[in-house]
This record gives sequence, structure tokens and C-alpha cells, in this order.
Amino acid sequence: MKRKVLLSILCTILSLSATAQTKIIAHRGFWETENSAQNSLSSLYKANEIGCYGSEFDVWRTQDGVLVVHHDSEINSTTIEQSPYEKIKNCKLSNGEVLPTLEQYLVHAKNCPELQLILEIKTKKSAPEWIKVLVDEIVKTVEKHKLANRTDYIAFSKEVCQELVRIRPSAKVYYLNGDASPAQLKEWGMTGADYYFTGFTNNLNLVNDMHNQGLQVNVWTVDDPVMMKRLIGMGVDYITTDKPLLLKQMIKEYADKYTPIDYPQVDLSTFKKDKKGYITIFDGTSFNGWRSYASETLADKWVLDDGAMKFDSKKQGKGGEIIFAHRFKNFELELEWKISEGGNSGIMYMIQEIPGQFAVASSPEYQLLDNENHPDAKAGKDGNRKAGSLYDMIPANPQNAKPFGEWNKTRIVVNNGQVTHYQNGEKVVEYTVGTPEWIKMLDNSKFSVTGWTDAYYLMSNFGGIKREGYIGFQDHGNDVWLRNIKIKVLD
Repeated sequence: MKRKVLLSILCTILSLSATAQTKIIAHRGFWETENSAQNSLSSLYKANEIGCYGSEFDVWRTQDGVLVVHHDSEINSTTIEQSPYEKIKNCKLSNGEVLPTLEQYLVHAKNCPELQLILEIKTKKSAPEWIKVLVDEIVKTVEKHKLANRTDYIAFSKEVCQELVRIRPSAKVYYLNGDASPAQLKEWGMTGADYYFTGFTNNLNLVNDMHNQGLQVNVWTVDDPVMMKRLIGMGVDYITTDKPLLLKQMIKEYADKYTPIDYPQVDLSTFKKDKKGYITIFDGTSFNGWRSYASETLADKWVLDDGAMKFDSKKQGKGGEIIFAHRFKNFELELEWKISEGGNSGIMYMIQEIPGQFAVASSPEYQLLDNENHPDAKAGKDGNRKAGSLYDMIPANPQNAKPFGEWNKTRIVVNNGQVTHYQNGEKVVEYTVGTPEWIKMLDNSKFSVTGWTDAYYLMSNFGGIKREGYIGFQDHGNDVWLRNIKIKVLD
């Protein structure tokens, strides 16, 4: 028993260490607090006091070449880039501080040695000479104060970003505009992307695509706790927010509740593969490679029965969900199943193994059901709880399941976010994850953020950070048989 507990703890620690924690960047400093203001010296110090990774601030150049810290292009109805510094130098911020210059800001930043400086270069001018002078003066000012290693540069202007890389190839530069692909950012020499958050929530693969190019990911400006948790679950490197204390709380809550277990996986090369590339993961003679969800062992109620695996509801002992101990990313799964009279079960895929959660909380479910005799067939909406359906979200069409006690054939294809269910040789469900439509389906199902909060956060992040997961079968308290289970890896 002690060995199992220690192994479980070790697996959790390894999982935590393998997943870098999202870092907090205070947007224009920490200004939503007493005696502070956006881009003020107070906001810089207060971001440091609460332990933020970084503090973001904005820099403009006046007509006569003075660099000032301010977000808007105007202050007190005066356009910064078209005015001499003398005209704006006494302008007050909302907390009574005077408009700071970049020189003043950096002097104070030295008093916060653990705080990263996220410097946004602002300009409405596009003339190449202006951009060269602007970038050169900012970089030299940062270097003058020996803060180059603590400064990341961000800009909406592609030209500004490219000029930064040209004059300082070692500088950390992030592009803000959101219209460049990971490959383009890599080609430009960017450190990463700093995009508005919907660019990532509308495309679940984008974070991984960025990381696969060696790029880092920052998202802005995220103040909603639900969106914070979704982005944390996606594995973004940084979140820029006006509410850093709330984000700090959400990061802790997510890590405490949703960090997956990382048990060892089976070696697929030890399983038989046919000429078409299908690997037999259950051959009817043993449970080799199978175990109970969140456990090293197999529950008593899963038994062998005439070449099939069976959940035996009448057998004494423990039940629970069963999984094959290998995570898959893109695949084709084929199997046969039959259900008992009035029976209910399910095939789950892309399962994340989360302590304290059911497997179905993190995974879509291909419903297995006796449509004629189980009440779920009449529940849900438009038959979306009948056999072959994406449970509680998309009904199987056509509905061609065979009666209880007869064998059905199932095929499930998952390929880069495209998912298809087949039942008895016909396509019955098709959908795409990582899209606004996917989130809308969750919102309209039992897996909504108010209906089943944990499932919402886990399923909105289909496949977890690595976009991969386990395959498994449900214990719904009814007898179910499964056989001829094989899988083809597509990546």
C-alpha cells in the first residue's frame, strides 16, 4: 500500500514538473488598487509587491525625442507624438503622479529586481526613419540602465518588431497584432506571440503550434475567471491581466484541482500490428495494457467473457472506468460492442487522468445504449443520448444501433481536432473541437460551466495541453461487452 501511495505522489509531482505554470503579467502595472494608476510608478511597485512575473507598460516618443510612459496616444487632449515634451511634462495621472519618462520609470524598475519589464513600443507613424530612431532610442535607454536582460519588447507594428530583431538579435520580442502564423513569427525572429486571447480559444491547436516552433505564448487582456482557467489549461506561458490577484488565485485553483496524474504508459511496439497499421489492444485473451482509471490495477467487475471484455454488474468487488494505458493524439479506433437489456455505457476518448474526477469529466463520450429500454434514449435533446451519439451534444444520424444483445460495430476517428463517429458502417456524428461551436455545444449541455464546472474546464481544453489522452469504457452499472479492439495511430 505504501508503495502505491508513493508512486501516486511521484506521478503527480512528475506531472506538475512537466507542465510549466502560467506566469502573470500586470497590464499597465497593478493599477486596480488604492493610490495607483495605469502606467504609474505606483503600479510598477504594486505589481512587484504582489509577486507578478512582469509588469507591462507603454512607451511613446514626443516630437522632440523624449520617451514617455503612457498608454493612449493623447494626454489631456494633446497628441504625444506631435507635441514637445515641455507641453506635457506636468500632466498628471489619475493618482496624482506626474507623467513619467522612460528614464524615470527604469530608475524605479531597478528597485524591483525580480520583476520582468514588458515594454510596449507605441507609434502611429509608419515612416521607416521614425521607426528606426524610436526603436534605437528605446533600446539604448534600456541598455543604459543595464536592464536588457529584464526587458521583453512587444509591439503591434511588424516593422517595429523586425527593427528590434535587426539591431538586437538577442532581444526578446513578441508580436501583438495576431495576424501572423507560427511559421511567420519564427521566420521574423520573434520570441513569441502576444495575441488577444480569442485567437487561442477559437483554435485549440494554436498554443501547441506556437510551442512546436519554439515560440512562447502570451495572451491579453484576460480579466474573466472562466477564461483565465481555460487559458491556463491550454498551457499558455503568460497571461496579461488587469486583475493579477484574481489570476494568481485561478492559477493555484487550476493546479490544485486539474493537474493530471502521469502514470507510466505501455509500449505499443509490444502489441500486434496488422498490414494496415491497426494495433490490436485487446485480443480477447487478457487485459494486457488495461487498468482502472486513476489506478495501477484493474477493478474486479471487468472480466473476460468468450473473447470479449465485459463489465459484470453482478460480480462482487470494485467497478469503475477502465482505460488502455497509453495516450493517443490522432487515431482511428475500431471495436465491436453489445449492451444488456436496459443497459447504458460509453466509449471515452482523449481522457485526462485527473485525481478526484470521473474519466467522462474530461472526455467526449460515444454513447452505448439500449435505445428501446433505457430512459436516456428519451432524455437529452433530439436523441443526443442514444447509441452512437456524442453524449448530450450531437445525436447520431442515422440512428442505426442494433437491439440489446446484438453486436454493433464502432469506428471513431480523431485527427487534428476533427472527430467522426461511425456506427455499423455509417457516419453518424461529425464535429470539430477547439472552435466557438465546440464551446457552444458545451454551454448547451450538462457539461456547461454552471452545469458541471469541472467537466467544462477539462472538456473545453480537449486533450489537455498535449492534445492527447486515453481511450476507455464506462461503468454505468449495466453489463456491456466489447471485443476486437484495435487502433491505428495517425501521427
